[in-house]
Amino acid sequence: MAEEEDYSSLPITERLVHKLWKVRVSACEDLTKIFKTSPKESPEFSNYTSYFKKMVSDSNLPAQIAALGSLQAYLENAPEEIAIKTRGTVVPVICEKVLSSTRTDARLKGMEILLLYMEIDVPDPVIEKILPQINHRTPKVISANVSALKEAIECYGTKNISIAPILKVIPKIFAHSDKKVREEGFNLVTEIYEWIGPGIETFLEPLKPIQVKELHEKFEKCQNVGKRTQKRLLRSQQEVQEQEMDVDMADDDEMDDEPIDLYDIQDPVNVLSKIPKGFYDTIKSTKWKERKAALEELSAVLSPPKYEDGKYNELVSTLAKRISDPNILCVTLSANCIEKIAKGLRNSFSNYKNIVMEPLLEKLKEKKQSVIEALSNALDAVYICCTIPDITEVIVDKMKNKNPNVKSESIKWLIRCLKTGKSIPQREQIKLLSEGLLKALTDSNSVVRDSAAEGLGTLMKCVGEKPMQVYIEQVEKTREAKVREFYEKAEIKSVKGVKKSKSKPTTQPVAIRGGGASKINKTVGNSTKPNLKKKGTVTPKSTSPMTVKPVARSNAMAIDNDVSMSVESLTMTEEEAETQAKALFGESTIDDLQAKVWKVRLAATDTLLNEIKEKNSSEVNAETITKLLSVKPGWKESNFQVNTRMYTIFKYIATLPSFNEPIAAISIPKITEKISDLKIKKIAGECLESYIEAIGFQSVLKYMYNTIKETNNPKTIADSFMWINSNLLDFGCDGIDISELINILKIGFNHSAPACRKNAIAVIATLRMFCGPDVRNFIEDLNPTLLSTIDAELEKASKRSPPKPTRIQGSSQSQNIASMNQDNMVPEEPVIVKVDISEHLNETLINKLGDSNWRSRKEALDEIEELINNANKHIKPNLGELPVALNHRFNDSNKNLIVKAIDLYSLLVTAVGPPFINHAKLMINSILPLFGDNKVQIRNSALNALNTTMKIMPIDVLIQTISETMTNDQPSFRKEMSNWLNDTLNDLTSNNKPLPDLNNILHVNILYLMDKNNEVRRAAQGSFTYIANELSVDTIKKACTRIRGSSSVVMPLLESIRPGSTIVNSPPKQTTPTVKEIPGLSKARLAGSNKRRSQATPPMGLASKREAVMGSASKPPILTMDNRAKEMRAEKDRGLTKWTLDNPRQELTSLLSEQCENHFSSDIKTQLFSNSHYKEKDYLSSLNILTSCLADRQYATQKWGLSWEENCLRFISVTDLILKYLTLRFCDTNTTVLIKCLDLLDALFVVLDENGYYLSEYEASCFLPSFINKIGDSKDIIRQRIKNLIKQLCRIYPASRTFNYICEGLKSKNSRVRVECLNELGSLIQRNGLNVCHPNKALPVISNQILDRDANVRNAALNTLVEAYKQVGDNIYKYISNIPERSRQLLDEKLKRLPSYNMYQNKPMTNDMNQMGGNIMNDNRRMQHVDVMPQSPTPMEIDGPSNDNIQKSFQDNHIKKEFSLDIDKLNLPQLSNPVNYTLNNNMNATSPMVMENESPIMNNLSGNPLSTNSSISNNGFGYENRRSLYDYSSNGIQKDYMMDFITTQIMSGVSSESVDALKQLDPILRNHPEIVIPHINQTINAITFQMKLVFNSDNINAPGLVRLCKHLINVLVLIFSNVELSKIIVKDSLYPLFEEVLKGMLDHNLTKSEAGSQLVRALNILMVRILDNSNRNISFSALLLLLEKSSAILISMSNESNEKVTLQAKFTELVMKCLWKMTKAIHKMLETQTLEVNQLLLDINNLFIATPPSEWKKRASENFPVGDMPLRTIKTILSELTSSLSDRIFENFDLINDPQKSYVYSYVSHMVQSQKKRNALHNQSTSNPSSGYSSPVMTQQKYNTQMNMTQSNSNNSISSTNTFNSVNSNKNNTNINNSNNNGEVESELDHRLDYLFEEMRKGNQIKPTIKEIYQIQQTYPEAKSKIDERINNSSPLIRTLVRRGLTTLYESSNENQSSIPTFSHHSDSSSNRLSMMSTRSSGKSK
Repeated sequence: MAEEEDYSSLPITERLVHKLWKVRVSACEDLTKIFKTSPKESPEFSNYTSYFKKMVSDSNLPAQIAALGSLQAYLENAPEEIAIKTRGTVVPVICEKVLSSTRTDARLKGMEILLLYMEIDVPDPVIEKILPQINHRTPKVISANVSALKEAIECYGTKNISIAPILKVIPKIFAHSDKKVREEGFNLVTEIYEWIGPGIETFLEPLKPIQVKELHEKFEKCQNVGKRTQKRLLRSQQEVQEQEMDVDMADDDEMDDEPIDLYDIQDPVNVLSKIPKGFYDTIKSTKWKERKAALEELSAVLSPPKYEDGKYNELVSTLAKRISDPNILCVTLSANCIEKIAKGLRNSFSNYKNIVMEPLLEKLKEKKQSVIEALSNALDAVYICCTIPDITEVIVDKMKNKNPNVKSESIKWLIRCLKTGKSIPQREQIKLLSEGLLKALTDSNSVVRDSAAEGLGTLMKCVGEKPMQVYIEQVEKTREAKVREFYEKAEIKSVKGVKKSKSKPTTQPVAIRGGGASKINKTVGNSTKPNLKKKGTVTPKSTSPMTVKPVARSNAMAIDNDVSMSVESLTMTEEEAETQAKALFGESTIDDLQAKVWKVRLAATDTLLNEIKEKNSSEVNAETITKLLSVKPGWKESNFQVNTRMYTIFKYIATLPSFNEPIAAISIPKITEKISDLKIKKIAGECLESYIEAIGFQSVLKYMYNTIKETNNPKTIADSFMWINSNLLDFGCDGIDISELINILKIGFNHSAPACRKNAIAVIATLRMFCGPDVRNFIEDLNPTLLSTIDAELEKASKRSPPKPTRIQGSSQSQNIASMNQDNMVPEEPVIVKVDISEHLNETLINKLGDSNWRSRKEALDEIEELINNANKHIKPNLGELPVALNHRFNDSNKNLIVKAIDLYSLLVTAVGPPFINHAKLMINSILPLFGDNKVQIRNSALNALNTTMKIMPIDVLIQTISETMTNDQPSFRKEMSNWLNDTLNDLTSNNKPLPDLNNILHVNILYLMDKNNEVRRAAQGSFTYIANELSVDTIKKACTRIRGSSSVVMPLLESIRPGSTIVNSPPKQTTPTVKEIPGLSKARLAGSNKRRSQATPPMGLASKREAVMGSASKPPILTMDNRAKEMRAEKDRGLTKWTLDNPRQELTSLLSEQCENHFSSDIKTQLFSNSHYKEKDYLSSLNILTSCLADRQYATQKWGLSWEENCLRFISVTDLILKYLTLRFCDTNTTVLIKCLDLLDALFVVLDENGYYLSEYEASCFLPSFINKIGDSKDIIRQRIKNLIKQLCRIYPASRTFNYICEGLKSKNSRVRVECLNELGSLIQRNGLNVCHPNKALPVISNQILDRDANVRNAALNTLVEAYKQVGDNIYKYISNIPERSRQLLDEKLKRLPSYNMYQNKPMTNDMNQMGGNIMNDNRRMQHVDVMPQSPTPMEIDGPSNDNIQKSFQDNHIKKEFSLDIDKLNLPQLSNPVNYTLNNNMNATSPMVMENESPIMNNLSGNPLSTNSSISNNGFGYENRRSLYDYSSNGIQKDYMMDFITTQIMSGVSSESVDALKQLDPILRNHPEIVIPHINQTINAITFQMKLVFNSDNINAPGLVRLCKHLINVLVLIFSNVELSKIIVKDSLYPLFEEVLKGMLDHNLTKSEAGSQLVRALNILMVRILDNSNRNISFSALLLLLEKSSAILISMSNESNEKVTLQAKFTELVMKCLWKMTKAIHKMLETQTLEVNQLLLDINNLFIATPPSEWKKRASENFPVGDMPLRTIKTILSELTSSLSDRIFENFDLINDPQKSYVYSYVSHMVQSQKKRNALHNQSTSNPSSGYSSPVMTQQKYNTQMNMTQSNSNNSISSTNTFNSVNSNKNNTNINNSNNNGEVESELDHRLDYLFEEMRKGNQIKPTIKEIYQIQQTYPEAKSKIDERINNSSPLIRTLVRRGLTTLYESSNENQSSIPTFSHHSDSSSNRLSMMSTRSSGKSK
């Protein structure tokens, strides 16, 4: 074969056009080399420019690709002025022939060439060449060029590319028929949207709706809208960057980050031609509504953003005149129109600026905030076309105006103009403005002065201090500080951005490599030459990464900024608000808001609410309403109904457009306080939720925080947390400052109230769902016990996914809507906002990290650690040179600094997270060699660092990274690494996680197996076991060949593992190799535990700094603050080791010394238990130190660096040890030591009180017996001190329990002790009432002291009993009935000298109550935490216990908290006989028949029905002979205490006490029901709960229970006979009452009891009263909810016995009968407008959601109990509503989300349509009456009259049966029998039957019709054939219904009346409609 010809000798120019393609390729390759090696000034770049067009259009693909490579090299290296000349000829060819090439490399190079052409100059000329290709005939070319446009925008951004031409061709792209073209169009538009945001919407209008919808879906998925940065730099940008590489480019970067101005890319619109005809005439109308309408039309016309130039003089002049319009709405609209014109014309508006500035500024005198905002916005728009000189004169003139508002707002406009930085004032303007501002600075109005100070500060910031110096000197020193303050705060924008003087903006480094592609983004450059660098690349220097543009702030950071912003000031005072409100709503309404009668106030608030709703939302100012209501009726309004209306108004005004954050700030703190009020908490919570929807969750929270911090009410804190938790689930946590919220939660964590802690834990568990495990880092400072509880809840929360937000916040609605419309509705795990600390990592700190002085290096490490900890261990990865500098510290000469550096590395890994992985790869290899260090601290820190790295780096990547370092031959290093590797593999196996690729460690492991050190070899064997079972034998053998001599070691070991190993026989990842099969292998090494890591000492580098400082100082006296040790001591305090110190025993002293060993410092402990000759001095010295630590807050801080909080926690943790030790010292005789002990005790009690700590029973039992025994000390000063301490003790330990311990002191042999104990008992009774003790136990013990030999003891005992007499009067003799006669005589003589008991009874609260350390209410509030029973427990949450359990729990001295009584809180006497009767106690019990006479309800049941208005006799109870224990005219606090006490006694486990409480409640309900109103729900809950206990009792026939049950029902009937009381009972109380009453009516145990029939009848009457008198809206809601739950229970009982199912079915039927009875009243409620139709529809909809209609129909088809009767019942209700409301019912679906898709809406729509059809037929029949049916119609009227009479008779009884009333039958018989003859009878029957069947065919009154047919059939048996004939001639549906109905009526007539009371529903017209509707629906389905 002939040799190929050599063409290389030919000139390149000839080869470029050679006919052989290989020659052309070689020419291109040579040309590429020339371009890359030639300098810029070389002429080679000019010699080949004419060839490029033909080269790139080569038809041969390899030649074309080579040509593209040459062109790329040319553009990268040629001078810009030469390269740009080829653009015009080459770019069109690239666009047409290259971008659509079939070769990928050709397309990529073509795209890169286009980007280079853009880079060397500007992108726009290239874009102009690309756009014509959109019209190309080939779709492939079009799609390629559209993609090129998208890529260009992605690389260079909209700041460098003019996107206006691109936006204009978007409609053409989307109109193309090719799918690929349209897809690329979608990508292009999405890319533009990410740059310019919603501004693109106006250009999408020509698109098809489906395309717009699809684009919006793509927009919602965009994450970086408005935050994009360009990926490549233009040559011009690169030059600037190279010149300023070492200069802070913050200002330039911010200029580049300025958003695109959409005004420039809009097409101008001629708005003058669109002005409405007659506008200029209408605008002059005398009627303001016409002027307003004209301005609204004009405003709609002025919507385009850009106007054409034209003559706007007339329009602007007209609007300027309207600025002075007397109507503020017209003024606002005129200002808005001026604003739009100024923004639409911009600079062209300069001709008209003088026309509008004067009237706008003059109108600023208005006080309405909405008007001021409109005028201010208009002025700001006018300034767009102005400069400072243009406005100086008019502003200076307005500073002289008499109106302060004009002055202030004019100065504010000047400030806004100055801050824009558009123009800088010159000397002349500075002089005029400064003089005017100086004069305003001395104005009498404070607002003007503040504005002037801000104006001077801003002006000085704008022009500099030097020009302003002469004017600032004239300012007074006091005001100069404020001017300076505004000067510091002012931020003046430059022409292109914001100029910040102090802080550097957060920037994101953009590294562009390989032709401009970064690591993050898609590579566009030449993939075959990755090392090629161009000028477009940005490489970071060693100092700091180069930044291109600052990244836009994230939403979270923007929110943070909003939170810290100062709230704008409000515009009016309270007086002004009241004046405006009077003018708007009437003076009488406003005055009535502060009336003394609450009903007048209530009516006024209702009137105000209605008027606000009726007015236009723009007419009502939210600020006016808020400030008005804050004064009238005010926040101290006591009536809950008025409060409810007031908060309803607040809730409504949150929807007004004038509502904003400053207005909300007025009311949020006050509403938060009310969120714990049981009566108004619901509306208060709803009000705050409406605020969230208006101003955002974070805005509401930040005003709630202060209330939570300042309140002392634990219920407010607990309920606030509960509300926050609930709304987090509804709104999500978007925008919330998580760290601030968690800081507030710590108030709850550290609170002593369990509810606060519980709810705070619930909130943080919810945050865990939203924010992930990072929330745990915020609470690490909590005590370990609480932290373990929180961790358990966080673990549960981690298994739940966060719910999707169901409601939208006001501050971020668009963002929330976008996020909620995404396919994935809920983000997987929101990230807590990370802090950027890069600005703190300055060069000084980095240099300090490398300082030669180790102290400086340590300080630098500490500073960095503090920065990270202050950021809550969440920082951004912008670390600058920190990783490099820190890497050097791993080899520091100071070992302690090495530990600190490694620990700092671990902290960085945790704080930065996965983005730190690249730094970790570098740094971990520097840490690993430290495994061989001889210091254990360094090795442990290195191990911790390695384990921490595993959290962010996959194990495969980690092992691959460190595999080379692991070959280190140091024995200790190899040992540690092998141990770590073995532990890691064991962990992965035990957790069922996949093992890494063991090929990476095979080589290392073989080296370790051959190591000389035996420990290394033994450790390596554990890892080799996994290798042997994971890898093949061939792989291991091959690895052995690479290491000489390894086979002899490895292969025998492999043989020993493979044959008999358990890992071989089972999956290797789930088992652990056995020890015996591996010679020499340690069991501990194969255990797979992390024992080494758990035993590792904590890192020294992260230890407390304080401990480092205190290294040489003495230790504090208390060393620990962990309460777990105290709990362990409490558990062991029993038996021989129980602390009972009657006499000091050596063994107890030794035990106490041992217990103090680890908790007290050695010095203090030695002194406390000193046995030296000077032991008293040692005692005093140690006690002095302990007392100083508690008494002086600065003592521990100054001496040991302990904070006061930590010091307190330490003492609290050893309180029991201190108290035990004090009991030792009480046995000493040294008075000085004893006084010092009392000093310590005094200081300790104060600290415990301040920290909310309460002594446990263990601590009290150790201390109080010895302490009380010391009360009889011979020295008066000691006794007085102890008395004062007992008063303090009652603040940290319940007074009731203190009373018991003091009673034990009466057993002392020392008479002085007994005297003092009796005196203290009297004081306790005086301060706390007799309820501080159990009188039946305590008073007899005290009375025994009356006969004491010592006269002082006798007198003290008598005085104590006198105090008890003052509390209960003569009832005291009940408690001491068994005392000796002599004692009684002495007591009688003592009492005779006293005033009458009535004097004590009616005496107001004495001053003694206020002497108990300040305020007794605070004490009571404190004591709540120990043994207070919740006032209104939720009965539904408490299961009824058995009688035995109740008896046992109530006889126990330690009463359970749920049933305990806060006897320290109530200053009330015992209500009844003190004998403890239990529920089954028959002692002194009255027979049931006698008890019946006591209950008027039961008496009436026997014969006389109870009338609602009838008075009930008191004789049965004998109240006229019994002295009432309460004065109903007493103050409100006593009434509250009384009701709380009665409620508590009702829930008592002792039946006699409950009955007595109910008897006491009876006269209150009759004579003073207003006392019960505030406590009615609490009372209902207590009675319901007691009923539940009684009904669940095993032996309900017990006399005590029957008596109790009768009284319970009696009180309930009394309550529900009072309409006012009944109406205010809430749903939460009514629902459980319904349930218990209905269950009682079905209770077999109850019905079988002796008084069962009477009780059932009483329950029946009670139910009628409830339904008649309660709030029927609430009754409907409760019954529907009960129906829903009852039906659900019924369906779940498929496996239960038939008896249970039947009982549940009867219960469901009773619920439905209640609903039937309620349905009858719907029409009347609608007439009186008392029915809340929207709420009723919502409740029905909720029931349908729980159980859809299809489910009911399925149950009916399956013959399930009750079938579809619940569904038919609901249809009846809906039918009643539609028949009364017709079309108006559709106005009441506002509470249902998406009502058109709801079941209720479909049913209602169907019913309304049917009703319309019936009405039309009825009208037609009325207009054309048929004579043949006249007689039946009259007969029907007669029948209807009879049926209505039957209904009226049956409605008054709940226990009506289903049998028909015989009245109708008798009347029918009479009417028919009186006929003239049989023919007439038959004729009338025929007429009647024809009419009835015709009515059924129409669907009217089906059920009553069937009943009438049945009556006819029963009366005239001969008519059966006529009826059968008509049934057979009817439709199948009618046949089925009639036959079924007749059969049912026949069967029901033969049944006996049920013993269980049932409601009557046979006469219910609504039930008839129910049947009608169900019939129609069935007919349609067929």
